[in-house]
Formats: sequence, C-alpha cells, structure tokens
Amino acid sequence: MYLLNAQQMAAMDRYTIETLGIPGILLMENAGMAVVREINARFDNSTPVSILCGSGNNGGDGFVIARHLHLQGYPVTVFHGGLPQTNDSLMNFRLVEGLGVSMFPLEHFLETDPVLVIDALFGTGLSRPLEGLNAELLAKASEAPFRIAVDISSGVCSSTGQILGVAFEADLTITMEYPKRGHFLSPGAEFTGELVVAPIGISPQGLPSQAPRLLSSLEPKIPHRSILAHKGSCGHVLCVGGSTGKAGAIRLGAKAALECGAGLVTVASQKETVRSLQISEPEIMCLELPEENSGALRELFEFPADAMIIGPGGGRQLSNLLFYRDLLLSAECPIVLDADGLYCEEAERDMVLGILRKRKSPTILTPHPKEFERLTGISTKSLEPRKLDAVREWAEELDCCIVLKGTRTTIASAQGQVLLLDAPNPALAKGGSGDVLAGIIGSLLAQGFDIFEAAVEGCKIHALAGKIMQQQYGNHSGGPMKLINHLSEIFKEYTDENYYQNQ
Repeated sequence: MYLLNAQQMAAMDRYTIETLGIPGILLMENAGMAVVREINARFDNSTPVSILCGSGNNGGDGFVIARHLHLQGYPVTVFHGGLPQTNDSLMNFRLVEGLGVSMFPLEHFLETDPVLVIDALFGTGLSRPLEGLNAELLAKASEAPFRIAVDISSGVCSSTGQILGVAFEADLTITMEYPKRGHFLSPGAEFTGELVVAPIGISPQGLPSQAPRLLSSLEPKIPHRSILAHKGSCGHVLCVGGSTGKAGAIRLGAKAALECGAGLVTVASQKETVRSLQISEPEIMCLELPEENSGALRELFEFPADAMIIGPGGGRQLSNLLFYRDLLLSAECPIVLDADGLYCEEAERDMVLGILRKRKSPTILTPHPKEFERLTGISTKSLEPRKLDAVREWAEELDCCIVLKGTRTTIASAQGQVLLLDAPNPALAKGGSGDVLAGIIGSLLAQGFDIFEAAVEGCKIHALAGKIMQQQYGNHSGGPMKLINHLSEIFKEYTDENYYQNQ
C-alpha cells in the first residue's frame, strides 16, 4: 500500500475529478459513508455524536456523516465554522441544515460534554500552526471518551507527521483511499489511533512513480533448502568486529546468522573476543586478527565468504576504522555495514562516502538515526519528517541499500524503492537488537538473497521474532539473546509445508 504526502493526494484528487470527470461531490459522499460504516460497526444509534466541521472539503465529509447518522436515528450535533468555502461542502451543509440537524458555531462546542467526537476540521491540506479557538477545540475534543478523525487528525501534518501547534488525539482514523505519511511518521503516528483505509473511488492512475510503500504484512520469504544441502552450500557469513567491552555485539550478529540458516559462520576479531567466543559459542568459527591491517586483510581473504558483516562492537579506534574502510574497498562479496563500521567524524565524512561510492559489490548500510546523521550530516531532529525521501536519496547516491532502524524502520534500494515497516515494538528497545538484525540480513545474503530482498525479509523476520518475544516477556524484559531464541520458530513456521511432506 502506497504512502502519500499532501501534494500527491491532492494531485490524485484533481486527476480523478478533472481528467476522469468523476464529480467531487460523489467522492465526498463516499468518504462520509465510509466513516458512517465504521461508526455503525462500533456504536449503536443511541450514542450522542458531536461533529466538528471546518470550512473546506474535510468539513464537507463531516456534513455527509451528520446527514446519514441523523437519518439513522443518532442524536447528532454539528459545530461548524460558518458557510463552507467549497461548492461541494456548501451543498452538503445545506442538506444537513434542511434536515433540521442541530447546528451551532464551533465555539459552542467548548460548553458541551461530548461522548463521541468526529474531527472533520482540517484534513490533509493543513500547513499552518493551529492556535486560539482551534487549539481550544482540539484540546477539548481530545478529552472525549471516543474520538474519530476524518482522513487525518487535525493538527497533524499529513506529509511529515509534525504537530502544527496542537493536534486531535484520535482513537480511530478513517483515511481516504491511501494512508498518508503523517499517519506513520512520529509524532503524528501517536495521534492516529487505529487506522482504517477506505476506498472512495479515486483513480490509481495518478499514483506517483516513486511513492513509498507501507510494509504491514510480516509474512517472510524463507530461503529454500534442498534435501541435498550441506554446510558448504548454505552460505558462509564472515563477521568482522568485536572489541574489549563490546564482544557481545559480534557474538549476537554471528549467532543470529547461524540461527537463520547460514551453513558456516566465522567471527574475525581480536584475541580476547576470539577466546571468549570459542568457549561460549562452539558452533561459530573464529579468526584472530593480527594487529597490522595489511596482515589482517590477508588473513580474511583466506576465508572466502558469501557475505560479510562489518562493524558490530568493533570499537572506534582509528586503526579499526581504517581497517574497515580497507575491507570495504577490497571485499567482493556482499557486505552489511553496521554500528562502528559506519562511524566517522565530520571531517572524515567525505572520505567515507567516497569509499562507499567506489565500492562495486552489493552493500547494505544499517544505521540508526545518529549513525545516519554522522554519515550524511542530516540531524536526528530533522530526519524523522523527511526520512522517507532522505533514505531514498542517499541509497541512490551511494548505490546501495539502506535500512534506517527505528520505531518504524525505513528500507530503501538504489533503484528508488522505499518501504516503511509498520511494526513498532518497545520490547526491541534494547542494545543488541540491531546486531541481531545485521546477523539475520547477512545470513540471508549468504544464502542467495539479493540485497534489497535480504534487507526486507530480514526486517520482517526480526520484527516477527520481536513480536513473539514481546508476547512472552512483555515490553520490558526481552533482550537480544531471547530474540535470537525465537528465530527458529519463524523459520519453521514459514518454511513451505510441502517441503516437510515431500521429504
């Protein structure tokens, strides 16, 4: 499902009305009826309904809702901002007025004790901060026991998710035809509540070619495994990282790679990390790296790998960073660059970006917002509203795949595809969750997935394991080792059942 901004949605409206000749008032009727159906499914007609109607087409939707609910016997009161400014909305205003529905100026709403409030004030076109009466109305409306937004909560920017002064806190949002970016970008996502996407007859022919897509289905694709499989045919993942105090990070990545089906996993690290891993993880091979970078590179290339993970727990000593950069330029296998592998100071940024541009083999970058800031110069504060565009632009610029980790992770390909993973999970808010993700993605690469496929399916698998962990341990008591322990459940559940029947 596509995610649109305000300009894209407005363009699709115009195309449907002006080019295809579908009357706008018909779209307004369909929008209002979509909300009425959701109300009918949740509330009986004894429920008092207060509808806040603005002067534009969002208010017109509200008048349609008022008309149908009134005819169904609901006690309806409309609070409006005067005569609407669009012809379609004005016609629906007159229809409600003619039916004798209770109608009052907006300010009268402040004197009421509402039960079910419907916000049809501003919709997706709002771009100015709300203040004065509008701010008071939304604050009052947000205190009601039941709250429904038409298209998007008033006060939420539909393109960026930013709050324009104050916003309506909806329990339920019914949006028309396509979800909007503001429904899923923070902080707007917290004002959306349950989201229902209602078709109202807008033509898909006007869809922008590079609109981001919402990734809401978590059903993953699992690598096929032949009955003749052996360790050498299931991929070798080489994990480079780990340092004093951070050896756990590379262990998590390596263990996740093994759990996701890689036939061989090797950790290349310093002496202390290797010693601890050989005791704690006997399934993982280890390579102790010499201190000189040139010698370390020679050692690594004696271990031919199908995929490489660089950076988890690696440390930020200059010698380590230089080694990772040499490795990026030299390695021909696909690479997942994570954590300290992405680190650079501002003065080094152009040099690191230059290395990434020179790299010819497939590369996946898996930064969190602060690592993305160091790499691109886009501050964490300004990133969230523009991340869908920023991640796409940088993936194209660097000719790589980028997985920007976060509450809703963004995945972009070098070809301009952008997906937003809709799987927020506070149980994953623990150090090490990202190392597990790097291991999952690296394992899928080693088993033959291309980089975008590995990134997308890896994020799904990670999210699913996190969901199981959350169900078992709650939001507070999960952790990366528990997360890894649930990976096998995902692979067993989603492996084609015919595979087992045919063995």
